[in-house]
Formats: sequence, structure tokens, C-alpha cells
Amino acid sequence: MQNIKRAFFACIILLASTRLFAAGWTPTDGGLVVNLEQGERFLLSVWVDKNGNGTEEDGEEFFVSNYTRYTGGYYNYGSGSYMKLLPATEVTEMNEWSVGAPLARGNKALGGIAYTIWNDGKTLKTNDKFKFLGNLTSSYTDGEACDVVFVIPTERGVPDVTRSPGSKPTSFDPEGTLDRGTIPFNGRMGTGFLGMTYREVYMFEIPKANSPQSYTNAGLVTFNTTLSPWNLSSGAGTIQKGKAAYAYADSKHDKTPRTIFRLYLLDNPMNSCSSYFFATDEQDVKRYRMNENNPQKSSDSTAAKKIYTMDRLTCMTRKGDTQYYQTDLMRVPEPDSTYYYVGYDNKYKDNKGESMGSNGSQSKFTKIRELPLLNLPTLKAPAGAYG
Repeated sequence: MQNIKRAFFACIILLASTRLFAAGWTPTDGGLVVNLEQGERFLLSVWVDKNGNGTEEDGEEFFVSNYTRYTGGYYNYGSGSYMKLLPATEVTEMNEWSVGAPLARGNKALGGIAYTIWNDGKTLKTNDKFKFLGNLTSSYTDGEACDVVFVIPTERGVPDVTRSPGSKPTSFDPEGTLDRGTIPFNGRMGTGFLGMTYREVYMFEIPKANSPQSYTNAGLVTFNTTLSPWNLSSGAGTIQKGKAAYAYADSKHDKTPRTIFRLYLLDNPMNSCSSYFFATDEQDVKRYRMNENNPQKSSDSTAAKKIYTMDRLTCMTRKGDTQYYQTDLMRVPEPDSTYYYVGYDNKYKDNKGESMGSNGSQSKFTKIRELPLLNLPTLKAPAGAYG
């Protein structure tokens, strides 16, 4: 990593959709993985459409809380150990979560970005080895504990609209939860509780007991935000109002509603940029479900999959009355795994894309081949470039 005091540049962003592999799904297939640091505190909330008319103006924000003694309220809760959705009125120890180290899995590393989340000494726990229904555990070594991954949804997770009629979608969001049209990056950023900046994310659980233990074995965490029971075809059974459920991120469980959460970072808040911004994407290519005794046994592993990790936005300010924008103290990761992207007003610019290796996949971003970052001479941007 390196700190760059000042950088001016002009660039056209190249973005492209990448078709999902038929097997070997990973959280990255839904968007950009949020790489949180251990010890970071955060809030999670859900916007509830209380009037059922589909408009945010009439809704209310609810925190994901660990308040076992809370009863009554909008969802008429009874006592219990499961997570609850409570009106976002204040930040308390019941709704403040922190990031912990990934679960110990012996010599079977997940190979992807994962972490536990803790509140009042408890983290997520599945109910029968892989189904998360809102339970928590205080034991880090619990065989049913879960790792967690947050993913900023992009069009990578939206159903393939070009598929033939009647065919199954290739998406982890087969019901089109996002429904944001053709915007390439649709995990929105906005201002919510107490004027804090949030980013919309999906929340995934990766049970410790998964077999094979793999980053590809992830499920979505969802909540019933309605006042009617959910009778789910996913095998999760009936989910009562205000309670958590799980959803596999594939077409096998295509009737399970997905929940989009608002992620608030308390220790290192995400920037909200009303002008141009610069950010980077670190990528890593891995194979999952590798056979430990015979790594060459391809039948036990997936096709090569990329992990995309989003760096936080670095806002750019205009230099005087010129056409140039600048960033201060910009962080640029190692160039051999780094791609960059630029946008305006928290939205991204898109175009085509760039080939990645020999497997035919394309990067979502433009590779940083060379940026004249030090002693940069006066540069006039070409027509149509964003700088």
C-alpha cells in the first residue's frame, strides 16, 4: 500500500457484466465484497415498508438487534434468543455489532473474505448445520457458528434478462429483489440514521459445519419485514413476521425473498461523494472445494473464481475553476491486483470491460497499468473523459 499525496488523472471506466458459472457460486457473484477489519463497529438496518405501498417516504428504518427481552412492538414479538428488527431510534449496545476473526476451520481455509460479527458476546448460529433462522451463540468454537460476508450488490447478481423464456435464472437474486433497471452498480449509498452514510448490502452466512467447507457454500440472511407469515418453498418452513430466515443464493430456492440491508460503519465511515470519486477494486482468482489429498482432482473443485473487493470511495474536489479534480491522501493498493473505477455523486460510470486471463471472463474495472502519480505534469483531459 502507498499513500499518494495528490493525483490528477483522466480516465474512461470500462465495466462489463460477467456471466455466472453454472457451479461454484461465491458471494462475489452477487457484487463487491466489503472487506472489514477486525474490531470495526457497525450498524445494520432494514427499511420497512410499513404501509405496503412500495415508497420509502412512508417507511421506517429498523435496526438488526440482539435484544432477547424485547416483546411487543410493530411485529408483536415474544421473548426469545433470535435477532429482532427494532425501530431505529438510538444507537445502543443491543444494535451495535463488531467484526471478529473468521471461525477456525482446522486446515480447511475458506479461501475468501469472511468474518464473524459479535454483539453482547454472541455471533450468528445456524439451527441445523446450515439453516440460519436468527439464533446466536456465545461460543467461538460452536460447530453451528457462522462466518459472515457483506456484499454490495451489482448487476452481477441480477437475473440474466437474455435467457430463453422459461429457463432458470443464473442469479443469486432470481426474484429480482434489486429491480433497479440497468444501472451497473445498484447497491445504493445514501444518508440515513442521524445523517450517517450507509451502503446497501446483502448479508451472507457461511456455516462452520458446511461440507465441503468452502467459500462457495454461502446463504443469504433475510428477514420477514411484513406482518404476514412467509411460507417458504426453500425448506425454511414458515417464517413469522419480524424474524430472520436463510436463503440459498441460487435458483433452487427462488421463492425466498431477499433482504437488502443498510450497512453503517461507525469507526471508519464510508464517504459519500456529491462530486467525482475514485476507488479501487482488488481481485484474486481462486479455486474452491479443492481436494486436499489430490489438488488436481478437478471434479471436487470449482472453476477459477474471482473475489472482487471494493475499496472505500475517495472523494475528489475541483481544482479552482479548472476542469481537473484531485484527491488527497489517495490509497492505491498493489498494482498487480488492482483495478480502478470512477464515478460521480456516488454513482459509477460504465462502458464495456476488459479481458481477464484465458478463461474468457471480463473485469468489471479498468486495470491500473500506469498512473503518473508523482510530479504529474499539467494534463489536458481528452474529450468525454472523466478526470
